[in-house]
Amino acid sequence: MNKKEIKEFVKDNKWFTYEQAENELRKHWNSDCDKDGDYLKIKRRQIQKILRSDIIGTYLEMDKREVGITEEEIFMKKLYGWTAEETFYLEYYDSERDDIIEEEYTEKLHVFPKYDRLFPNNESSMILSTWDEQLGADEYTEMKVFMREVYEKVSQLDTRGNTAYIMNESYLFALKHELERREYPTKIVYLKPHSPKEITKNLSNTKYDYDILQNSDILLKDFNEQIENLVITHNKAKDVEIERYFNIDSFFIKWQNTYPEAIDQIISSLKEKELFEKFFKIKSELSNSFIFDLNIKKEKEKLSDKYKDFTFTEDKIKSISSSIYSYEKYQLEKLEIEISKDNSIILEATQFRYIFGITLREQVEALPSNNELLLSSLDNIGIR
Repeated sequence: MNKKEIKEFVKDNKWFTYEQAENELRKHWNSDCDKDGDYLKIKRRQIQKILRSDIIGTYLEMDKREVGITEEEIFMKKLYGWTAEETFYLEYYDSERDDIIEEEYTEKLHVFPKYDRLFPNNESSMILSTWDEQLGADEYTEMKVFMREVYEKVSQLDTRGNTAYIMNESYLFALKHELERREYPTKIVYLKPHSPKEITKNLSNTKYDYDILQNSDILLKDFNEQIENLVITHNKAKDVEIERYFNIDSFFIKWQNTYPEAIDQIISSLKEKELFEKFFKIKSELSNSFIFDLNIKKEKEKLSDKYKDFTFTEDKIKSISSSIYSYEKYQLEKLEIEISKDNSIILEATQFRYIFGITLREQVEALPSNNELLLSSLDNIGIR
């Protein structure tokens, strides 16, 4: 960006100092659930450590490295962030020497995911900090230093380029999700494969050889039922978000006949911000049910073909046990990846709905008249 573009970027964005940002971070996403602003209790020192790591890691372009990484690994990094041990240099002013000194650091850094695509006109996440000067003089850091000086001038702050942290709304949004993920971690798949010991015990507890393969079928059937139940539970949780999208869609349909001019005006504004079409695109993607087919019939046939002509010694039973365990473990790993992909769709849908809802309510509040019923209708569908 040139200096003119930087000035426009600063003026067009909503900015938060660290104190303002921390106040927002402590609040629950839904104001109705916010009690004392203590939704996120993570300590200030830890938050600033996360910021430092993200700033330096972004400067090193950790989040742009894709060489030698599989598509699945790239997907997981985009979902949970980029972590790596890095060597970098920071510059300090040594008052005793009256000179700039450079120190080398080797640390584990983490760059957390950003969600710029969810904001109007793909607003770029940006944080400005005193770390920018310490990373050395180049085009990127000089741009950020100048941006911070412009912000301080526009905001009439007498800090001479030394405001510790300033971040725009999209960066704050991403930071809040990162802190939420750390404070309220969730395990993707809670199922575990039958242990080799458990499988061996089950198969050994038979009178006849033909019962062994039959018992293996029962184990695989049990595993399949557990997967099916997990998929049902996952889709039920997904249905909650789908219903929220349909409620918003119904809002437009319901009030189009009553207040056509107002609704047309709102839709036009949302289209200008590139939000309206994106809403229905995400709604369409979200509406697809999650499916995971184990095809245990094929696995049963493989076991039967492999072991049907054997006398089942202890070693053969252990071999079957190992086959079943490997199969279940592999399927659970596949399931975790597929659920992670579907979770990313749900997460993006949830995040976008939050931004869309804020913008929609702002548009309704800005109507010159006839907005009380519309605001009440938004309240009823959780857009407050």
